[in-house]
Amino acid sequence: MIASSTMSPSELRRLRFAAWLGRWQRWEFWSAWWVYAPLVPWIVWYAIKSRRPMGFTAVNPAIPAGGAVGESKSQILAALPSDRVLKYELLAPGPIDARLATLDAFMARVRTTWPIILKPDIGERGTGVRRIPNPPAARAYLERFTSNVIAQVYHPGPREVGVFYARVPGETRGRILGVTAKHFPRVIGDGRSSARELIWRHPRLRFQAAVFLDRLGADADRRLGAEESLQLGVIGNHCRGTMFTDAPELATEALARALDEITAESAGIEFGRFDLRYADDEELRQGRGFAVVEFNGVFAENTSIYDPNCAFWKGQRKLREQWKLACEIGARRVGAGSRATGPIQLLRMVFAHRRRAGAGEGSD
Repeated sequence: MIASSTMSPSELRRLRFAAWLGRWQRWEFWSAWWVYAPLVPWIVWYAIKSRRPMGFTAVNPAIPAGGAVGESKSQILAALPSDRVLKYELLAPGPIDARLATLDAFMARVRTTWPIILKPDIGERGTGVRRIPNPPAARAYLERFTSNVIAQVYHPGPREVGVFYARVPGETRGRILGVTAKHFPRVIGDGRSSARELIWRHPRLRFQAAVFLDRLGADADRRLGAEESLQLGVIGNHCRGTMFTDAPELATEALARALDEITAESAGIEFGRFDLRYADDEELRQGRGFAVVEFNGVFAENTSIYDPNCAFWKGQRKLREQWKLACEIGARRVGAGSRATGPIQLLRMVFAHRRRAGAGEGSD
């Protein structure tokens, strides 16, 4: 049912201003340029101090440039033990019917049903990640994304975490630098207001109202029933509306050992963030019951910094720790014979990545 507006123009203006002001007051919503500007001198210092200025690109030998930019998600997943990774299939460019046939065959082979996740094989910050409910939606998606796409089994969770992990070459045990719990956005109806109005009135969701309203489309003006819950996102990405909180209680030795086993079998993955889906916190603490959605390399973040209660300079300290370790690991790799990516080649990779289609696509 389309709702008649319960929000006056003056209230909407007031809430828009509050959202604009709130985004400036909360650094978790700042542009990456502002977040990384104070960090750049430290990264340069760590790189010079390590005596291998581009050494950080030598971490994660299984990933080109260590996962700095433009890495293939399917190639990374292929380097991980298959029994710990959510089943996936690469849908290569080609005729739409052939791609859909490949998708159907994959779903039959792994015995899964709709919904399924489709996402670009090369992407960042949740770009183009969609939960696809049925064949017509899959066709529409593949018509839009004509390059390599990953189809991946949808894990119902309901929980997801990002675990930043690092292991120094030559050591059998790694460590967890941070665990981020992800809280998917939702609104609760009052029987009078539309989803749009509930979003603008929400003390946090208003900060990313544009993301949610674009995602909802015409459904944004539907009136929600009393106590009706509407989930606004299912993809665990901060810039797409998911709230991140620091979860140190999940950073157990058992979980670290489980990740040690995964990286030991990977032959070249040692530094970055695992995104994990699971059902029970206690099982995760025991290092069991989780599935790997994907792994992000050297340019990934310890996303616990985006906890609303994390002060800016505390977040900077965490990022400095992360980059100091990346430079140390990279220097060891280069010293042992690994090849770092040169600055010109890295810039070319960055420019090539920016030229790819879909850079402005939203997600679910």
